[in-house]
Amino acid sequence: MGRPPSRPGLNTATQRELCWHLACGFSQAEAAQKSGLPDTYRLAQFSRTRAFADELQTALRDYMGTQLAPKAVRILNEIMSDGKVQARVRVDAAKALLDRAGHGVSETQKRSSIDPEEMASWSEEELRKFISTAQGELQEAADRRFKGAKLIENTDLGVLG
Repeated sequence: MGRPPSRPGLNTATQRELCWHLACGFSQAEAAQKSGLPDTYRLAQFSRTRAFADELQTALRDYMGTQLAPKAVRILNEIMSDGKVQARVRVDAAKALLDRAGHGVSETQKRSSIDPEEMASWSEEELRKFISTAQGELQEAADRRFKGAKLIENTDLGVLG
């Protein structure tokens, strides 16, 4: 396949294309060639600018989101579903998938694993702060889970009595 025609100057579209090729793993010379630049001199100048850093970061984020993330999820799913893989590895794959989907361990769950020995050494003020924070988080969780739910009033059902 022949080289694309040279483009005069380094316009915004060429900069974006150049950064995309770099994000895809091509060398500077290969990225310049694929972007239609006649030499790497313009690339060397451009690569020293803030605009290059911003454009490359955007290209990397796009590449990871559109190319790598779906592959990573597919691989993790294959590992998680493969009965021949060690259980611990499958669990780790499942945790990674859940974490990426926003279902990871919450701060409340992390806090619940505090060592009782450690809590015994806390001051009264630290304990009060811990309890207050936990109560607030519990109330927020209840509000999110039961939003719009109405409480059953104490009627003559015998059970609520």
